[in-house]
Amino acid sequence: MEDNKRGIQGLRIKIIPLILVSIITISATYAGYQAAINAKQTNLQTLQQENEILQNTLDNIDINTQNIQQLQEQLNATLEKNRDLQRTINDLKQSERTIQQLQEQLNATLEQIETISQDHLQSQAKIQELEQEIAAKQQIIEDIEQELNQSTIFESVAILVDADIALEIQGNLNQYVVDIETIYSDIRLLTYSGNWKSPEEVRAFIQDLYYSSSGISGVILVGELPYAIWEYFPGDIGPLPYYYEDLDGIFQDQNKDGILDYHIEDNQKPEIWVSWMRPHSDNMAQSINGYLQKSHLYYSGNISYQDKALVAIDPDWIDATTEVTLALLQIYQKNNITVINGTAGISPQEYLNEYTKQYELTSVWSHSDNDQHEFARGDLTATTIKSLEDFELPLFSLFSSPPRVTF
Repeated sequence: MEDNKRGIQGLRIKIIPLILVSIITISATYAGYQAAINAKQTNLQTLQQENEILQNTLDNIDINTQNIQQLQEQLNATLEKNRDLQRTINDLKQSERTIQQLQEQLNATLEQIETISQDHLQSQAKIQELEQEIAAKQQIIEDIEQELNQSTIFESVAILVDADIALEIQGNLNQYVVDIETIYSDIRLLTYSGNWKSPEEVRAFIQDLYYSSSGISGVILVGELPYAIWEYFPGDIGPLPYYYEDLDGIFQDQNKDGILDYHIEDNQKPEIWVSWMRPHSDNMAQSINGYLQKSHLYYSGNISYQDKALVAIDPDWIDATTEVTLALLQIYQKNNITVINGTAGISPQEYLNEYTKQYELTSVWSHSDNDQHEFARGDLTATTIKSLEDFELPLFSLFSSPPRVTF
């Protein structure tokens, strides 16, 4: 027991110093830690102070950045104003150059005005002279215009007469010319006689008249002048007045039988019209003199005809009825136009019944030859027509289909 106590006492003696050393060591370590803590607290305070300073600096930097942005905006605005000002300065410089140019032009104009002013007195005499010359020329122009207004543009019509009968009909033909030119003051009849031997000679003569200064619009062929023959169909031939009307057309005899059978038109229309005084008579001069004497009585008012027309159209041409009627309406009233037609055709007696009613004009559309009209319901011969009294005959008779010719 005693040994245990001594052992414990000895152990306590050994441990207590160790504990004291440990306490001292811990105290020293604590003091060191405390000092470190105090130092870190001091550093922390310093850092907090520095942070406050840094925050204040950052706030100042933000304020300065805003100020810099504002200053940049102000600078940009100033630069734009400066550019506007520069453009204005450039415009002013251009305006100055323009003003300078205008000033130079004004100075030149003033110089011209001064020169003109100096020459003005010297020019007065010349101006008066020119005014007098202009007045004289104006009077000439007025005289010419008056002459033109009083003048008449004439339509020229040629009359080609067979030389074999020219002397025998000269008196009555001259009277015919006087009658026409008296009644129709804008028409001039030009009379020519000749011994034309062929249709080609006649056509060449007409062409010369048309393309010369005469400038004819139509031709009246008097007597037994040559005429062209045309083959309408094989075996169906007849005179071709169009040979003398289409002056720039081409007519050919392609099968070389002496009869024209081919035609090319240049401008799709005739240049002139052609009319004939060629009665079927044993005494051509006597028949033409009779016609011319009758014409003189008509134009002098000694015989009169009713203002009406007769149209006779056989079935082959019945489609032309409307066109012919419309053409006659340019001359006659509708009630004064009588039309004989129909699918059954015309009879000679039907035609004669109307023919002798003193029509001023008759127009026949039928097949014919030298001696007769070949109506669909019978023939009307020249002998029958000749047997009628003169007063029963119309003044003008138009045959609208080519007569057949027998060789």
